[in-house]
Amino acid sequence: MTRSIILVIDGLGVGEMEDVKLSRIQDVGAHTLKSIRSNYDMEGSLLNHLNLFDANKNSDVIQPGLHIGIGKIGLAHAGADSYLGHQEMIGIITDPKKIFLEDIYAELSKELNKKYKTVWHKNLLLIDDSIVISNNVECDPGLNLNVFGSLESTTYKKILEIGTWLRETVDSSRIIAMGGSPLTLQTIIESIDQRVDPVSGRVYSGVNIPKTRVYNESYLVSHLGFDKKVKNNIIDIFLARDAEVSLIGKTATLFAREKATCLPEVNTASVMELLIQQMELQKTGLIFVNVQELDLAGHSQDVQKCAEVLDWVEHYLPNVLGKLDNDDLLIITADHGNDPLIGHPNHTREYVPLIVLSHREIDKKLGVRSTLSDVGASVNQFHNFEQPQIGKSFL
Repeated sequence: MTRSIILVIDGLGVGEMEDVKLSRIQDVGAHTLKSIRSNYDMEGSLLNHLNLFDANKNSDVIQPGLHIGIGKIGLAHAGADSYLGHQEMIGIITDPKKIFLEDIYAELSKELNKKYKTVWHKNLLLIDDSIVISNNVECDPGLNLNVFGSLESTTYKKILEIGTWLRETVDSSRIIAMGGSPLTLQTIIESIDQRVDPVSGRVYSGVNIPKTRVYNESYLVSHLGFDKKVKNNIIDIFLARDAEVSLIGKTATLFAREKATCLPEVNTASVMELLIQQMELQKTGLIFVNVQELDLAGHSQDVQKCAEVLDWVEHYLPNVLGKLDNDDLLIITADHGNDPLIGHPNHTREYVPLIVLSHREIDKKLGVRSTLSDVGASVNQFHNFEQPQIGKSFL
């Protein structure tokens, strides 16, 4: 009855990585958690007890028989990207090339016009006056393209159709197909932001999705990436062995599989409630959860909202820990940083926390790991499954 739970607090960095001084000067001084701590009293909290702020300290057992290991993890992928971070976590690392819409729009427009009315408007491809293709301005420059539309003026089926075509046409690491309501084309256009690639100095534009306020119960999204081409990742290894897999929150759209239970949700309280409900229903296999709202608040540079999200996670954690069975493994981590006080609205390249809890014996000092892939490798070792493409177990 072995069960593993991975809880990703999206964007919760714990200090800049050493290489930012050479490759990402804009992230020097980043420490997402310290910035949040300036607006969030952690005294007496469970997360504070787990020494989330200092990966070099040990924590005492907080429940009889429950052992805790503390460490931190560096990012092996270049930059600080949520999709690439999650790919790394399940055992896949790639080296994507940068693609900007401004360089390929003419060719795309020519093909799209064979089926849809397509125009180049304000650095967007506007399709049938209802759907836009744009650069993603929340991720690292040039990594992702968005296909975005209002569900009041088009269907998600059409958005996904265009997104799937774009996935097959463009060698981008990820195509994000999104739809929402209430939303107008005017709101989409008014939410265009300009960005500068800090490495090359290149100027590019795209729709700032959080600015459109589309993240609500009507929001639909599909992440069209490359993970399904690499089968020796932990999700497909579990499914190949007919083990139960539940994907909650953002992971439900990042890693959607027919054989998995997919429970997409954005609201933090709802994500944590779904986790608790699924722990009651599913006693074996893998439960993979992402709390996304902290990352969204980081993009908005809203430190108070970041603190509120962390407070919600803190509120539900005692219930989660109370439901851990004797053969359970809980890993709390993140995918990158997103310091709301760093001075820019993008992800920050930071170490992320590693907190491991189990009734089984585990090392208290997990040290500094070099890749998020160690999370997936540890989960598979815990279940005595074959190892993913990369990663080294810390168990």
